[in-house]
Amino acid sequence: MNELTAEVIPVDRLTPELREGMYRLMCEHFSRVERSSFEHDLSDKEWVALLRDENGILGGFSIMAVMHAKVNGVAVRAFYSGDTIVTQHCRQLFSLERMCMPFIYHRVLQQPQFRWYWFIICKGYRTYRYLQVHFRRYWPALDVVTPPFEAEVLNTLALSRFGDDFNSETGIIATPNDYWLRDGIGDITSRELQKPHIRFFASMNPCWKTGTQLACLTELSIENLHRMSWRMVRKELDAM
Repeated sequence: MNELTAEVIPVDRLTPELREGMYRLMCEHFSRVERSSFEHDLSDKEWVALLRDENGILGGFSIMAVMHAKVNGVAVRAFYSGDTIVTQHCRQLFSLERMCMPFIYHRVLQQPQFRWYWFIICKGYRTYRYLQVHFRRYWPALDVVTPPFEAEVLNTLALSRFGDDFNSETGIIATPNDYWLRDGIGDITSRELQKPHIRFFASMNPCWKTGTQLACLTELSIENLHRMSWRMVRKELDAM
């Protein structure tokens, strides 16, 4: 198994070499990627989590920002995840989560006066599956009605970020000229469709192949983490 290393740095500390490496990974995983759009998306984020293999080669990244909102008089903060990629040879157990979750929870626990959420947009089922693996409650979910407050939070964040590209009735974000997953990456096969949560994702986002995204939300509280996930986060927090 490869020895992976991860770090989270401010976007403004990215070197030209790292930016080029990130863009290269984007082009390997998605079609229709324009350099100008990639740079624009990167410019309005705050942090980037970087994953490297044992040779120091970039094998994954996730870009993040914090959104502020007031919903029904409640002060809400939400981590928003933008472009996220982990290459095949770096997909170890929790490789992506070790990049992001301790960093996120460190900040959440420092500011308990806010209701904290993770606003995730899912172009493919693999991103959506992270919610099922780590969190007890997330929305939208199979056989679950989204609570009214969380539905309002999700709509508020999605509209703030995507405006008319977000359909509040379907939960789908359809951005013109957005990039598409390349064939063979995140394909939903007949075998995958036998899994209820993947089948649910496909029913909610039937046009995923052409770049549409499903707006999703989970609460960032310790109580909402599965026990295994909290142990992982706590271990990394203790090492900070």
